[in-house]
Amino acid sequence: MSPLQIFTDLEPGSQIKVQYHHHEIHFVKLNDSNQCAVIIKRLGQFERQLRTFGGFEIFAEPENWRYVIRMPHAAGNLTIFSSLIEFMLLRLSVRAEVDFNIIENLANEWVEFSKNIKNELDKKFQLGLLGELLFLENLISEFSANMAITSWVGPSKNKVDFIFSGDLCVEVKASANPLSNDIQISSLEQLAAGFNSHFLRRYGIAITPNGRTLLDFYHGIMNSINDYPIKDEFRAKIMQYGFNPFQDYEGLKKFSLVSISDYDVNLPGFPKIIGPLNESIIKLKYTINVSAIKKLSDEIVFEKIKLEPR
Repeated sequence: MSPLQIFTDLEPGSQIKVQYHHHEIHFVKLNDSNQCAVIIKRLGQFERQLRTFGGFEIFAEPENWRYVIRMPHAAGNLTIFSSLIEFMLLRLSVRAEVDFNIIENLANEWVEFSKNIKNELDKKFQLGLLGELLFLENLISEFSANMAITSWVGPSKNKVDFIFSGDLCVEVKASANPLSNDIQISSLEQLAAGFNSHFLRRYGIAITPNGRTLLDFYHGIMNSINDYPIKDEFRAKIMQYGFNPFQDYEGLKKFSLVSISDYDVNLPGFPKIIGPLNESIIKLKYTINVSAIKKLSDEIVFEKIKLEPR
């Protein structure tokens, strides 16, 4: 259950204790208000300290053997505060020890990242990330979370979206026009990266009232991962991509999957531009039509991935 849901369900003046990996955590809603806090218990000696940020404060109470992260007043934004808590607890989950400096550094990291986030994400960005998250879900289901997250290189602006070895890669595209056969290619390397086995997966997507948003996909993938280091790697990569799962975005689209099409881009006759190009061409984008290209059978890509050494 997310921190926001925990805080929302708590009655004023109550709290709930959770053993969060290495740490004993208390979620608290203060008396007769919506002001919330998180208590992190710690044994041993430490100094009393206080640090105030915009929208929250952290302090150390050695007399009560605890660190506290608290909204400064009941009028604070609970969604943003809950996102901060989720971010910090996820990062603390991989640490056996915690102290005030660690909590303060995480708070600073959150504040710095929040300065650069957008309130809205355009449709093109949402579709691009959606395709890669759909393929991540498929990989986790077929193989493992560790293998799926490790192979995902799209957030680092690599030539392609997924690399499984020096011989095999997959480029992923998502289109909100599932009946179209057009695919947008945004660089030379997306279809000509030099891999012996190079596949293109296209997801046909519809925007529907009952679909899933990027945030739904994020939480679904997070809930399917059991290992905390892999959770943290996934969180770091999706934030590197430009999506902050702790941000309360406006206007997130709801997507439903309509179709999946796989292609072998190394087959003779596949429509693509292959270098080398004139050195004066510094950026290349083009559109291909795959209506005349034979689709691969459903199992080909995953069968090929299974043969790759781990």
